[in-house]
Amino acid sequence: MNNLEDKFFVWNTWTDMYQYKSQYNLLTEAEGLIVTNNRDKKHIDGMSSMFNCSLGYGNREVIRAINEQLLKMSAGTVFRTTTEPSYHLAKKLCALTNNHFKHVFFVNSGSEACDTAIKMVQQYYWNQDINKYKIISLKGCYHGSTLGALSTCTFDSDVEPLRLRLDGFVSVDTFISKDSVNEKAEVKKALDKLEECIVNEGADSIAALIFEPVQLSNEVNILPVSYLQGLKKLKEKYNFLLMSDEVATGFGRCGYMFYMEKAGFYPDIMMLAKGITSGYIPLGAVMATSEIFNAFLNLEGSYKNKLFRHGFTTSGNPIACQCALAVIDYIEKNNLIENSHKMGILLKQKISALKEKYHFISCVQGEGLLIAVILSEEYSNKFKPVELSYLLRDFLCQKGLIVYPCNDRGQAILIAPPLTIDETYCDRIAAILDSGFRKCHQILINKTGEAYYEIAAEKECKR
Repeated sequence: MNNLEDKFFVWNTWTDMYQYKSQYNLLTEAEGLIVTNNRDKKHIDGMSSMFNCSLGYGNREVIRAINEQLLKMSAGTVFRTTTEPSYHLAKKLCALTNNHFKHVFFVNSGSEACDTAIKMVQQYYWNQDINKYKIISLKGCYHGSTLGALSTCTFDSDVEPLRLRLDGFVSVDTFISKDSVNEKAEVKKALDKLEECIVNEGADSIAALIFEPVQLSNEVNILPVSYLQGLKKLKEKYNFLLMSDEVATGFGRCGYMFYMEKAGFYPDIMMLAKGITSGYIPLGAVMATSEIFNAFLNLEGSYKNKLFRHGFTTSGNPIACQCALAVIDYIEKNNLIENSHKMGILLKQKISALKEKYHFISCVQGEGLLIAVILSEEYSNKFKPVELSYLLRDFLCQKGLIVYPCNDRGQAILIAPPLTIDETYCDRIAAILDSGFRKCHQILINKTGEAYYEIAAEKECKR
């Protein structure tokens, strides 16, 4: 595919289309951890199709469940009807939290889940005639690309081009794991800043705090259990809601079904997507406690219509819900949460060993199969205006490994292979990383990243 216009038919998400023309990658098939492009080049998918395809590609049990549901009931709505798969999935999700949550609102993506949660919080208070409306987010967060979710975002590069941010959103500094020297002291400092923000904004106006227990887009910034427990104490002290975004961390990605298991408690609202269907069909979910749900009931004597004024045509799609049930069943039967934990430790150890060879690696951090290789700012600056993380991404892709570059939020590459990974693939990923890092090291010595990028682009165009 050499025609430039042909490469632009698909407007790719979060992609510099002009730069992408020289790195165009047309995928044609996939199986297990391997994706193949139209030049028959095979890659290990080291980011699980955007942290999504947690079981790998072509899982026969999941595909069989989808096909059977297609024949039984190919479409459906949860607008005043309830499909059997949506009922069973909602019940299963609640059971996974020991019925802390008893109600599930289905959506189609992580962004929709976070947007829905924000609307749910706002109407929860409106229904009760309580004037709480401010949402606090933690700096370094990413909760989605819809307008409500993006209004929580603290990265100006994501928000400024829209020239629009919803009112009532406040951000505050959080704990940064890569800089942690004295975790106890730094957790206290971060919680003190949060409490100061609550007091300054007016505690009576704070509706909720939205957070990711592991900030994926912030170089896999892991919030310690002590910090998460501190959030719970502040919630109880100042009477606001907690919303945990487990879109990326849920369903075994970090070695737990849900990361909040590690924290020892669940919040008032929890958002899910991505691994819920292993990316086979779009689906998301917002889980709520009975306290939240009951505020939307039009009980006898209600003077206002309290129904939740929200929803999507394909919410609770029966095929997607049946797919999710099959995915959860496969995770449980095959001990993939334990595998995520064990293989995550192994892979992190192998990648950490490379840090001794390549000085541009600042540190390696992560939990389970969500790992960040954080790059030194000193070396990253030598590549400006081209991002070191982008160069590494391209080197590794040429070697047969797909990773996720993190540049606006720092300099890192993220690695999150499917939960089905074994030791052999961990070895292969480490070997490719070694090769890619070696090439990057040579470029650092010999020429600027910009010069390399021009040469690489020219070669790619001639292929």
